[in-house]
Amino acid sequence: MNHEFTEQYYLLTKERLLAQQELINELGAPVIPIVDAIVVLPLIGEIDTFLEAKGIEYYSRQMY
Repeated sequence: MNHEFTEQYYLLTKERLLAQQELINELGAPVIPIVDAIVVLPLIGEIDTFLEAKGIEYYSRQMY
């Protein structure tokens, strides 16, 4: 029984952390649509390796 609780707690915590990370990513670099296929991405500060690696994939999804 303790194992089930621990596993469920782990899965819930992991899901919550992933949702929080997604929200942080969205708030940290907003995409501003101009027209259908053109968006503006404000770049302030450094572009870290995470943003560089995930940026194109993430912003492509935001456009459509």
